[in-house]
Amino acid sequence: MLKKISRILFSNIGLKIMAVIAAIITWILVVNVQDPDRSKYFTTNVDVVNANVLTKNGKYYELKNDKASVTFRVSAKRSIIERLSNSDFTATADMNYLNDGKVPINITAERYSSQITISSMSYYLSVSVGDLQKKRFSIKPATTGTPANGVAVNSVSVSPNVLSVEGPDKIVSKIKVVKATADVKGITKDMIESVVPILLDKDGKEIDTSELTFSNTTVNVNVKTGNIKSVPINVSTSGELPSGASLASVTSNPETVEITGIPEKLNQVSSIDLPGSLIDLSTKTENFETTIDITQYLPDGVALLDDREKDIVVDVKINTSTSKEYSIPTANLTVFGLAADKTCTFVDSSVQAEITGLSEALNQLDASKITGKVDVSGLQNGSHQANVSLILNSGLSAGTVTVQVDIQDKNAKTTNNN
Repeated sequence: MLKKISRILFSNIGLKIMAVIAAIITWILVVNVQDPDRSKYFTTNVDVVNANVLTKNGKYYELKNDKASVTFRVSAKRSIIERLSNSDFTATADMNYLNDGKVPINITAERYSSQITISSMSYYLSVSVGDLQKKRFSIKPATTGTPANGVAVNSVSVSPNVLSVEGPDKIVSKIKVVKATADVKGITKDMIESVVPILLDKDGKEIDTSELTFSNTTVNVNVKTGNIKSVPINVSTSGELPSGASLASVTSNPETVEITGIPEKLNQVSSIDLPGSLIDLSTKTENFETTIDITQYLPDGVALLDDREKDIVVDVKINTSTSKEYSIPTANLTVFGLAADKTCTFVDSSVQAEITGLSEALNQLDASKITGKVDVSGLQNGSHQANVSLILNSGLSAGTVTVQVDIQDKNAKTTNNN
Protein backbone atom coordinates (compact mmCIF):
# COMPACT_ATOMS: atom_id res chain seq x y z
CA MET A 1 0.00 0.00 0.00
CA LEU A 2 2.79 2.40 0.97
CA LYS A 3 4.64 1.61 -2.19
CA LYS A 4 1.58 2.40 -4.26
CA ILE A 5 1.13 5.78 -2.52
CA SER A 6 4.77 6.64 -2.96
CA ARG A 7 4.64 5.71 -6.63
CA ILE A 8 1.65 8.02 -7.11
CA LEU A 9 3.28 10.95 -5.25
CA PHE A 10 6.64 10.82 -6.90
CA SER A 11 5.66 9.85 -10.41
CA ASN A 12 5.97 12.77 -12.86
CA ILE A 13 7.49 14.86 -10.07
CA GLY A 14 8.82 17.46 -12.50
CA LEU A 15 5.41 18.17 -13.97
CA LYS A 16 3.92 18.52 -10.49
CA ILE A 17 6.54 21.06 -9.39
CA MET A 18 6.03 23.07 -12.57
CA ALA A 19 2.29 23.08 -11.91
CA VAL A 20 2.77 24.57 -8.40
CA ILE A 21 5.10 27.27 -9.71
CA ALA A 22 2.63 28.11 -12.47
CA ALA A 23 -0.16 28.46 -9.90
CA ILE A 24 1.87 30.87 -7.78
CA ILE A 25 2.81 32.99 -10.78
CA THR A 26 -0.80 33.05 -11.87
CA TRP A 27 -1.90 34.26 -8.38
CA ILE A 28 0.73 37.02 -8.37
CA LEU A 29 -0.31 38.14 -11.83
CA VAL A 30 -3.96 38.21 -10.84
CA VAL A 31 -3.27 40.18 -7.67
CA ASN A 32 -1.06 42.72 -9.43
CA VAL A 33 -3.46 43.17 -12.27
CA GLN A 34 -6.47 43.66 -9.99
CA ASP A 35 -4.52 45.78 -7.29
CA PRO A 36 -7.38 45.74 -4.73
CA ASP A 37 -8.21 48.64 -2.34
CA ARG A 38 -6.80 48.55 1.15
CA SER A 39 -7.31 50.62 4.34
CA LYS A 40 -4.71 51.49 6.92
CA TYR A 41 -4.48 53.73 10.04
CA PHE A 42 -1.82 56.43 10.32
CA THR A 43 -0.86 58.79 13.19
CA THR A 44 0.73 62.21 12.84
CA ASN A 45 1.37 65.25 15.03
CA VAL A 46 -0.98 68.23 14.89
CA ASP A 47 0.48 71.66 14.18
CA VAL A 48 -1.38 74.58 15.79
CA VAL A 49 -1.56 77.65 13.56
CA ASN A 50 -2.75 81.22 14.14
CA ALA A 51 -2.28 80.95 17.94
CA ASN A 52 -1.62 84.69 17.93
CA VAL A 53 -5.38 85.14 17.55
CA LEU A 54 -5.58 84.27 21.26
CA THR A 55 -2.51 86.13 22.46
CA LYS A 56 -3.72 89.36 20.81
CA ASN A 57 -6.77 89.11 23.02
CA GLY A 58 -4.81 88.36 26.21
CA LYS A 59 -5.55 84.64 26.11
CA TYR A 60 -3.56 81.43 25.89
CA TYR A 61 -4.37 77.80 25.23
CA GLU A 62 -3.15 74.48 26.53
CA LEU A 63 -3.88 70.94 25.43
CA LYS A 64 -6.33 69.05 27.55
CA ASN A 65 -4.65 65.70 26.85
CA ASP A 66 -1.07 66.99 26.94
CA LYS A 67 -0.49 65.79 23.37
CA ALA A 68 -1.28 67.02 19.86
CA SER A 69 -1.60 64.03 17.56
CA VAL A 70 -4.34 62.44 15.52
CA THR A 71 -4.95 58.89 14.23
CA PHE A 72 -6.97 58.51 11.04
CA ARG A 73 -7.88 55.94 8.37
CA VAL A 74 -6.60 56.10 4.79
CA SER A 75 -7.91 54.03 1.82
CA ALA A 76 -6.00 53.43 -1.43
CA LYS A 77 -4.81 50.79 -3.81
CA ARG A 78 -2.63 48.23 -2.10
CA SER A 79 0.36 49.27 -4.19
CA ILE A 80 -0.05 52.86 -2.99
CA ILE A 81 -0.91 52.32 0.64
CA GLU A 82 2.11 50.09 1.21
CA ARG A 83 4.37 52.99 0.21
CA LEU A 84 2.86 55.44 2.72
CA SER A 85 4.12 56.24 6.26
CA ASN A 86 3.10 58.61 9.06
CA SER A 87 5.49 61.27 7.78
CA ASP A 88 3.56 61.51 4.51
CA PHE A 89 0.70 63.32 6.26
CA THR A 90 0.32 66.71 7.93
CA ALA A 91 -2.38 67.80 10.35
CA THR A 92 -3.16 71.40 11.33
CA ALA A 93 -5.51 72.98 13.84
CA ASP A 94 -6.38 76.59 13.01
CA MET A 95 -7.17 78.68 16.12
CA ASN A 96 -9.37 80.92 13.99
CA TYR A 97 -11.94 78.13 14.18
CA LEU A 98 -11.79 77.52 17.92
CA ASN A 99 -15.25 76.82 19.26
CA ASP A 100 -16.16 75.74 22.77
CA GLY A 101 -12.69 74.33 23.48
CA LYS A 102 -12.45 72.39 20.20
CA VAL A 103 -10.38 73.15 17.10
CA PRO A 104 -11.10 71.17 13.88
CA ILE A 105 -8.11 69.26 12.51
CA ASN A 106 -7.38 69.36 8.79
CA ILE A 107 -5.42 66.35 7.48
CA THR A 108 -3.58 66.45 4.14
CA ALA A 109 -1.32 64.03 2.27
CA GLU A 110 2.08 65.10 1.07
CA ARG A 111 2.19 62.29 -1.55
CA TYR A 112 -0.38 60.51 -3.70
CA SER A 113 -3.05 62.97 -2.53
CA SER A 114 -5.11 62.33 -5.68
CA GLN A 115 -4.87 58.55 -5.30
CA ILE A 116 -5.87 58.14 -1.67
CA THR A 117 -8.97 58.78 0.41
CA ILE A 118 -8.70 60.09 3.97
CA SER A 119 -11.58 59.22 6.26
CA SER A 120 -14.25 61.91 6.24
CA MET A 121 -14.66 61.55 9.98
CA SER A 122 -14.31 64.88 11.89
CA TYR A 123 -11.26 65.20 14.11
CA TYR A 124 -10.81 67.86 16.81
CA LEU A 125 -8.02 69.14 19.02
CA SER A 126 -9.29 69.68 22.59
CA VAL A 127 -7.86 72.75 24.32
CA SER A 128 -8.55 74.87 27.39
CA VAL A 129 -8.29 78.65 27.22
CA GLY A 130 -7.09 80.92 30.01
CA ASP A 131 -6.05 84.53 30.63
CA LEU A 132 -2.54 85.77 29.95
CA GLN A 133 -0.85 88.08 32.44
CA LYS A 134 2.13 90.36 32.00
CA LYS A 135 3.86 91.65 35.11
CA ARG A 136 7.10 93.40 36.07
CA PHE A 137 9.22 92.19 38.99
CA SER A 138 12.21 93.72 40.76
CA ILE A 139 15.16 91.35 40.57
CA LYS A 140 16.81 90.54 43.90
CA PRO A 141 20.60 90.05 43.55
CA ALA A 142 22.25 87.38 45.70
CA THR A 143 25.43 85.34 46.01
CA THR A 144 26.30 81.77 46.81
CA GLY A 145 29.62 80.30 47.92
CA THR A 146 32.46 81.78 49.96
CA PRO A 147 35.15 84.12 48.58
CA ALA A 148 38.87 83.50 49.16
CA ASN A 149 40.28 84.06 52.66
CA GLY A 150 40.43 87.74 53.61
CA VAL A 151 37.99 88.74 50.87
CA ALA A 152 34.39 89.75 51.46
CA VAL A 153 31.42 90.67 49.30
CA ASN A 154 30.85 94.39 49.87
CA SER A 155 27.87 94.87 47.58
CA VAL A 156 25.80 93.03 44.99
CA SER A 157 23.75 94.66 42.23
CA VAL A 158 21.96 93.43 39.13
CA SER A 159 21.44 94.94 35.67
CA PRO A 160 18.78 95.22 34.45
CA ASN A 161 17.06 95.19 37.82
CA VAL A 162 13.52 94.66 36.51
CA LEU A 163 12.19 91.60 34.66
CA SER A 164 8.96 91.53 32.63
CA VAL A 165 7.23 88.15 32.73
CA GLU A 166 4.33 87.08 30.50
CA GLY A 167 2.39 83.84 30.62
CA PRO A 168 -0.65 82.06 32.00
CA ASP A 169 -2.25 83.95 34.86
CA LYS A 170 -2.27 80.80 37.01
CA ILE A 171 1.55 80.71 36.83
CA VAL A 172 2.43 84.42 36.88
CA SER A 173 0.22 84.97 39.93
CA LYS A 174 2.38 82.51 41.90
CA ILE A 175 5.58 84.53 41.43
CA LYS A 176 6.66 86.25 44.66
CA VAL A 177 10.42 86.70 44.22
CA VAL A 178 12.72 86.96 41.21
CA LYS A 179 16.31 86.23 42.20
CA ALA A 180 19.61 86.39 40.31
CA THR A 181 22.41 84.55 42.14
CA ALA A 182 26.11 84.79 41.34
CA ASP A 183 28.63 82.16 42.46
CA VAL A 184 31.44 83.90 44.41
CA LYS A 185 33.28 80.76 45.52
CA GLY A 186 37.01 81.49 45.77
CA ILE A 187 36.88 84.93 44.11
CA THR A 188 39.63 87.42 44.94
CA LYS A 189 38.36 90.54 43.19
CA ASP A 190 35.29 92.24 41.75
CA MET A 191 33.33 90.22 39.20
CA ILE A 192 30.36 90.40 36.84
CA GLU A 193 28.49 87.18 36.09
CA SER A 194 25.72 86.59 33.57
CA VAL A 195 23.02 84.47 35.21
CA VAL A 196 19.52 83.23 34.46
CA PRO A 197 16.98 84.67 36.94
CA ILE A 198 14.92 82.16 38.88
CA LEU A 199 11.32 82.64 39.94
CA LEU A 200 10.19 81.63 43.43
CA ASP A 201 6.74 81.19 44.94
CA LYS A 202 5.63 82.20 48.45
CA ASP A 203 7.22 79.06 49.90
CA GLY A 204 10.57 79.68 48.20
CA LYS A 205 10.06 76.88 45.68
CA GLU A 206 11.29 77.39 42.12
CA ILE A 207 8.58 77.88 39.50
CA ASP A 208 8.58 76.05 36.14
CA THR A 209 9.13 78.70 33.43
CA SER A 210 8.51 76.55 30.34
CA GLU A 211 5.23 78.38 29.60
CA LEU A 212 6.57 81.88 30.33
CA THR A 213 8.35 84.49 28.25
CA PHE A 214 10.75 87.12 29.61
CA SER A 215 12.04 90.52 28.66
CA ASN A 216 15.55 89.18 29.34
CA THR A 217 16.74 85.60 29.44
CA THR A 218 19.88 86.55 31.42
CA VAL A 219 20.97 89.44 33.65
CA ASN A 220 24.36 90.63 34.91
CA VAL A 221 25.13 90.35 38.61
CA ASN A 222 27.83 92.83 39.65
CA VAL A 223 29.80 91.79 42.76
CA LYS A 224 32.05 94.29 44.57
CA THR A 225 34.60 92.86 47.01
CA GLY A 226 36.66 94.20 49.91
CA ASN A 227 38.81 93.13 52.85
CA ILE A 228 37.55 91.71 56.17
CA LYS A 229 38.36 92.70 59.75
CA SER A 230 36.97 91.50 63.08
CA VAL A 231 36.46 94.24 65.70
CA PRO A 232 34.98 94.30 69.23
CA ILE A 233 31.88 96.24 70.26
CA ASN A 234 32.45 98.64 73.15
CA VAL A 235 29.38 99.65 75.16
CA SER A 236 29.42 102.71 77.45
CA THR A 237 26.78 103.79 79.99
CA SER A 238 25.56 107.09 81.35
CA GLY A 239 23.79 108.17 84.55
CA GLU A 240 24.06 106.85 88.12
CA LEU A 241 22.09 103.93 89.49
CA PRO A 242 19.65 104.68 92.33
CA SER A 243 20.83 104.15 95.90
CA GLY A 244 21.06 100.50 96.88
CA ALA A 245 21.86 99.30 93.35
CA SER A 246 25.17 98.59 91.66
CA LEU A 247 26.16 97.72 88.10
CA ALA A 248 27.14 94.07 87.79
CA SER A 249 27.92 93.80 84.06
CA VAL A 250 27.27 95.19 80.59
CA THR A 251 27.67 92.77 77.68
CA SER A 252 26.76 92.76 74.01
CA ASN A 253 25.67 89.85 71.86
CA PRO A 254 27.61 89.40 69.67
CA GLU A 255 30.70 90.84 71.32
CA THR A 256 32.57 91.15 68.00
CA VAL A 257 31.50 91.63 64.37
CA GLU A 258 33.23 91.35 61.02
CA ILE A 259 33.44 94.49 58.92
CA THR A 260 34.56 94.99 55.34
CA GLY A 261 35.87 97.84 53.23
CA ILE A 262 38.92 99.07 51.44
CA PRO A 263 42.18 98.60 53.45
CA GLU A 264 42.79 102.30 54.20
CA LYS A 265 39.34 102.57 55.79
CA LEU A 266 39.58 99.33 57.76
CA ASN A 267 42.94 100.32 59.23
CA GLN A 268 41.26 103.29 60.92
CA VAL A 269 38.76 101.10 62.81
CA SER A 270 39.85 99.22 65.96
CA SER A 271 36.41 98.89 67.57
CA ILE A 272 32.80 99.92 67.24
CA ASP A 273 32.09 102.32 70.11
CA LEU A 274 28.49 102.85 71.19
CA PRO A 275 27.79 106.16 72.99
CA GLY A 276 26.83 106.09 76.69
CA SER A 277 23.59 107.94 75.95
CA LEU A 278 22.17 104.68 74.62
CA ILE A 279 22.40 103.02 78.06
CA ASP A 280 21.05 105.43 80.69
CA LEU A 281 21.23 103.87 84.19
CA SER A 282 19.68 106.71 86.15
CA THR A 283 16.19 105.18 86.25
CA LYS A 284 17.09 101.49 86.28
CA THR A 285 16.65 99.26 89.30
CA GLU A 286 16.69 95.79 87.70
CA ASN A 287 18.28 93.84 84.85
CA PHE A 288 17.32 94.92 81.33
CA GLU A 289 18.12 94.36 77.64
CA THR A 290 18.06 96.77 74.70
CA THR A 291 18.55 96.24 70.96
CA ILE A 292 20.79 98.66 69.04
CA ASP A 293 21.36 99.01 65.28
CA ILE A 294 25.12 99.44 65.06
CA THR A 295 25.30 100.35 61.36
CA GLN A 296 24.84 104.05 62.17
CA TYR A 297 28.02 103.94 64.26
CA LEU A 298 30.22 102.61 61.44
CA PRO A 299 32.51 105.10 59.70
CA ASP A 300 31.97 105.95 56.02
CA GLY A 301 33.40 103.37 53.65
CA VAL A 302 32.98 100.51 56.15
CA ALA A 303 30.11 98.02 56.24
CA LEU A 304 29.16 94.88 58.13
CA LEU A 305 30.18 91.69 56.39
CA ASP A 306 26.79 90.20 57.29
CA ASP A 307 24.01 92.79 57.40
CA ARG A 308 21.95 90.40 59.53
CA GLU A 309 24.28 91.23 62.45
CA LYS A 310 23.33 94.91 62.46
CA ASP A 311 21.03 94.54 65.49
CA ILE A 312 22.98 93.68 68.64
CA VAL A 313 21.50 93.00 72.07
CA VAL A 314 23.04 94.80 75.07
CA ASP A 315 22.45 92.94 78.34
CA VAL A 316 22.75 94.99 81.55
CA LYS A 317 22.89 93.21 84.91
CA ILE A 318 22.10 95.29 88.06
CA ASN A 319 22.54 94.29 91.65
CA THR A 320 19.94 95.66 94.06
CA SER A 321 19.86 95.59 97.86
CA THR A 322 17.40 93.10 99.36
CA SER A 323 16.94 90.86 102.39
CA LYS A 324 16.83 87.11 102.72
CA GLU A 325 16.41 84.78 105.68
CA TYR A 326 18.97 82.06 106.37
CA SER A 327 19.06 79.17 108.81
CA ILE A 328 22.56 79.11 110.34
CA PRO A 329 23.77 76.02 112.26
CA THR A 330 24.59 76.90 115.90
CA ALA A 331 27.61 74.62 115.51
CA ASN A 332 29.14 77.48 113.46
CA LEU A 333 28.88 79.89 116.41
CA THR A 334 31.76 80.57 118.77
CA VAL A 335 31.03 81.43 122.42
CA PHE A 336 33.16 84.03 124.23
CA GLY A 337 32.96 85.79 127.62
CA LEU A 338 32.08 82.52 129.44
CA ALA A 339 33.33 82.21 133.04
CA ALA A 340 35.93 79.50 133.54
CA ASP A 341 33.68 77.53 135.88
CA LYS A 342 30.69 77.62 133.58
CA THR A 343 29.48 75.63 130.52
CA CYS A 344 27.32 76.90 127.67
CA THR A 345 25.13 74.84 125.34
CA PHE A 346 22.79 75.91 122.55
CA VAL A 347 19.19 74.92 123.03
CA ASP A 348 18.47 74.78 119.27
CA SER A 349 20.53 73.31 116.41
CA SER A 350 20.12 76.41 114.23
CA VAL A 351 19.37 80.10 114.46
CA GLN A 352 17.41 82.27 112.00
CA ALA A 353 19.01 85.43 110.59
CA GLU A 354 17.78 88.02 108.10
CA ILE A 355 20.70 89.23 105.99
CA THR A 356 20.61 92.29 103.76
CA GLY A 357 22.77 92.94 100.71
CA LEU A 358 22.92 92.91 96.92
CA SER A 359 20.82 90.16 95.39
CA GLU A 360 23.77 88.65 93.54
CA ALA A 361 25.81 88.39 96.76
CA LEU A 362 22.86 86.89 98.66
CA ASN A 363 22.31 84.31 95.95
CA GLN A 364 25.91 83.18 96.33
CA LEU A 365 25.72 83.02 100.14
CA ASP A 366 25.85 79.51 101.66
CA ALA A 367 24.14 79.41 105.10
CA SER A 368 26.11 76.31 106.14
CA LYS A 369 29.32 78.34 105.92
CA ILE A 370 28.22 81.45 107.81
CA THR A 371 29.97 81.83 111.16
CA GLY A 372 29.43 84.11 114.12
CA LYS A 373 30.20 84.93 117.77
CA VAL A 374 27.96 84.74 120.86
CA ASP A 375 28.74 87.02 123.86
CA VAL A 376 27.69 85.40 127.18
CA SER A 377 29.69 87.70 129.42
CA GLY A 378 28.18 88.01 132.93
CA LEU A 379 25.44 85.46 132.33
CA GLN A 380 24.58 83.29 135.34
CA ASN A 381 23.20 79.78 135.44
CA GLY A 382 19.99 79.24 133.52
CA SER A 383 18.49 79.83 130.08
CA HIS A 384 19.22 83.11 128.31
CA GLN A 385 18.77 84.86 124.93
CA ALA A 386 22.28 85.90 123.84
CA ASN A 387 23.17 88.25 120.99
CA VAL A 388 24.92 86.80 117.93
CA SER A 389 27.44 88.75 115.83
CA LEU A 390 27.59 87.17 112.36
CA ILE A 391 30.82 87.35 110.35
CA LEU A 392 29.75 88.47 106.86
CA ASN A 393 31.44 89.65 103.69
CA SER A 394 31.63 93.34 102.90
CA GLY A 395 28.31 94.70 101.64
CA LEU A 396 26.24 92.27 103.71
CA SER A 397 24.62 93.03 107.05
CA ALA A 398 22.27 91.28 109.45
CA GLY A 399 19.60 92.55 111.81
CA THR A 400 19.48 91.58 115.50
CA VAL A 401 20.15 87.87 115.88
CA THR A 402 19.75 86.05 119.18
CA VAL A 403 20.24 82.47 120.25
CA GLN A 404 18.98 80.64 123.34
CA VAL A 405 21.79 79.31 125.51
CA ASP A 406 21.86 77.29 128.72
CA ILE A 407 24.53 78.23 131.30
CA GLN A 408 25.49 75.75 134.04
CA ASP A 409 28.29 75.19 136.53
CA LYS A 410 30.91 72.77 135.36
CA ASN A 411 30.77 70.85 138.70
CA ALA A 412 26.97 70.58 138.43
CA LYS A 413 27.32 69.08 134.98
CA THR A 414 29.86 66.57 136.23
CA THR A 415 27.65 65.62 139.18
CA ASN A 416 24.65 65.16 136.95
CA ASN A 417 26.68 62.91 134.64
CA ASN A 418 27.58 60.71 137.61
